[in-house]
Order: sequence, then structure tokens, then C-alpha cells
Amino acid sequence: MKPINIESIYKNYLEKTNETELKAIRDKMPEDRIYSASSAGMCSRKIYYKSIERATKTEEINSKTMRIFRLGTLVHEDLQKALKQVANQNQSNKEK
Repeated sequence: MKPINIESIYKNYLEKTNETELKAIRDKMPEDRIYSASSAGMCSRKIYYKSIERATKTEEINSKTMRIFRLGTLVHEDLQKALKQVANQNQSNKEK
């Protein structure tokens, strides 16, 4: 029986999830307005080639970096939900 490689299984999952999420973002945004959090603080020329010129990647992201990015995405989503919940509670308290 072939041993299970959890890292490769998770890497494949992250690649598919990333593709799905990027497609959803691109469907909502005009093509020239797609930026990512990982672009913050980058060289403006690099951002230009990535977002405007749509230049092909020169290197692939390794699986460890993909896991770190996914963790950031999950934490971001949780914080966003928590902040929206507080804002909704504050709004309903004001209306009372």
C-alpha cells in the first residue's frame, strides 16, 4: 500500500482552493483592479507587471508559503466576520 503524503494532499487542496477563490475575485472585479494582500509593500514595478501586464510568474510558490498564505486568509475571514458581527450589534443597539 502506498504511504499517504499529507503535505502533497494539502498542497493539492490549497492549489484548487486558491484557483477557485481567485476566479471568484476576478469575476467580481474589473481586470485592471485585481490586487492581493501579498502585494502590499512590494515594488510598484512588480505590482504593475503582475496586475496590469499580466506577466507570467517566474517562480512557483512553494507548499510552505501556500500554507502560510492560507492561514492568513482564514484569520482574515474570521476577523472580518467578528468585526461585522460587532458592527451589526452596535447598529441594532443604536436603533433600540
